[in-house]
Amino acid sequence: MRCPTCPKEKDPKLYVNNYTGLSYCHRCGRSGILDKYKQRSPNGASSDSQPVRPLQVNPRLSLDRVRAHCQALQLPLGRRGLQYLKEERLLTPATIEQCQLGWCPHKKAITIPNVDKAGNVLSLKYRHLDPTESGLRYTQEALGGNSEGSRRKQLPWGLGQLPDVHDGQELYITEGEFDAITLRQLDPNAHVIALPGKNSFPKDKRNDTSGLLAFLRDFERIYLIPDNEVEAKLNFAQFAEVLGRYRCVLISIPHKDLNVCLQRGATTASLRKWKHDALKIEGEPFSTFLEEFDKTLEFFTEYKDSPSYSTGLSQLDDYLAGFRPGELTLLAGTGGSGKSTIALQMAFDCLRQKLPVLIGSYEMHVNQAVIPRMLSLHENKNLLVKGTLDPNALKAPPTFKRLAFLNPGTPSAKTIHIQHALEKVYEEKKLDKHHMVFTVIDHFHRIAKPPAYIRGSDVASFYEEQIMAVKDWTRKFPNIHVLLLTQVNKKGQGVESVTKDFIRGSQAIQAEADNILVLNERQSGVRLNVDKVRHLAGQQGFDVYVDLEYDRDTTRVKEQLLDGSDEF
Repeated sequence: MRCPTCPKEKDPKLYVNNYTGLSYCHRCGRSGILDKYKQRSPNGASSDSQPVRPLQVNPRLSLDRVRAHCQALQLPLGRRGLQYLKEERLLTPATIEQCQLGWCPHKKAITIPNVDKAGNVLSLKYRHLDPTESGLRYTQEALGGNSEGSRRKQLPWGLGQLPDVHDGQELYITEGEFDAITLRQLDPNAHVIALPGKNSFPKDKRNDTSGLLAFLRDFERIYLIPDNEVEAKLNFAQFAEVLGRYRCVLISIPHKDLNVCLQRGATTASLRKWKHDALKIEGEPFSTFLEEFDKTLEFFTEYKDSPSYSTGLSQLDDYLAGFRPGELTLLAGTGGSGKSTIALQMAFDCLRQKLPVLIGSYEMHVNQAVIPRMLSLHENKNLLVKGTLDPNALKAPPTFKRLAFLNPGTPSAKTIHIQHALEKVYEEKKLDKHHMVFTVIDHFHRIAKPPAYIRGSDVASFYEEQIMAVKDWTRKFPNIHVLLLTQVNKKGQGVESVTKDFIRGSQAIQAEADNILVLNERQSGVRLNVDKVRHLAGQQGFDVYVDLEYDRDTTRVKEQLLDGSDEF
């Protein structure tokens, strides 16, 4: 086909993609998009009568691709994409044009460009109407220079469009691009950005590769709008801690996400109401002594009346004052030292005190190990010894109705999955969030094991994040008591005695855990060292311990009184 802007005598150099409608002349550099599909003759030649609308920018530049996608959306080949945006997403033509949404026929996807004020395309995101071969609905392509491609890929959508910040300006942060686009439709004057993904929050300045934290430093008020999901709200709450709680407001929406709210009839008035309701629950940046003193009196009243539950070991109760609500206890030791045996016995004793128990074991099978051991404790005899039990005569103990188990599936379960299970227990058992649930997590070191790509100094940061996530459970459920079981480092194997310093992620654990118990094997049993008790300042270290022995007939761990002749 001959280019309409090139001299007639020259050989035709116009390339036309009959599928997308895009054209480019290799002789003069003109580019454009055809108004409709090219009609080809039977011999494969194209007609010269089809007009071409030239573009001002070379298609090799990223901005030209965005314009071509925008034009394709308005053509018949983009009818499906335009129908999706208008009928399913309920976006107006003005919003579609403002956000430069387009259509890529080759990928059968909506294009969402991330453009800055200078017209530079930082990245291009595709919303595939037909899932890719790998099942993905969203894919992303970094545009621009190769040197900055990896960094630009992480830039939040809309960040480059924000004006220079002045005092009193507000900013909205959403979880996805369509939520941010929806918010712009509800409030065209709003400053809004969308983070690349639910786990893309920079934890601190070291991880802030896009410069987001530095840029958001000058905003006086930041409205966080997560999806109506537990994990999303938890991530946004953690992000608020990084940004500063005093200027962050967490907006709760009634439906799955902001675009679904638009589909259910949300208006600008709805957005104002959500903002108003969110402002009511936000705390002040400071408080007076008298305000906090009243809350302190309430705390002492609840503290005095709050129950504690026996560990089943009288000497340990003297040190810990029993299992107290809202605390995190860590039980550590070498492999085979008896951590699981002691933990299951403690869980059984809590069941006898009519306390709901949740057990998550990442080593022992529930039906083949956990429940048989619990039943052995109930029957006061080792049911795993052949000939001691008639299975037909065994009945479920009534107290075990308060017992629930996590189904981890794989050892790589995340702490957020365990939190979801806790919420399910509270929901199904119809418990108030202040009702104590004794929670045992066996082999926590498997959950907290960092991925292979995390190395060096980042390993300690990863452990810190995991243990802080567990500590957050005690804040979300104020009366829960969590018992974590973990192994010591390999360097602790074979030493005369293991301390809390041998625990993996020991610095973070020592800071967050309320109680730390460390098992050490002895000639006649094990010694349970109480290495930390938060409410007993000064009584820490190896001067505080409980000696234990295992009774194979009853499967119980019992306290023993030894003379000073026993040595490690």
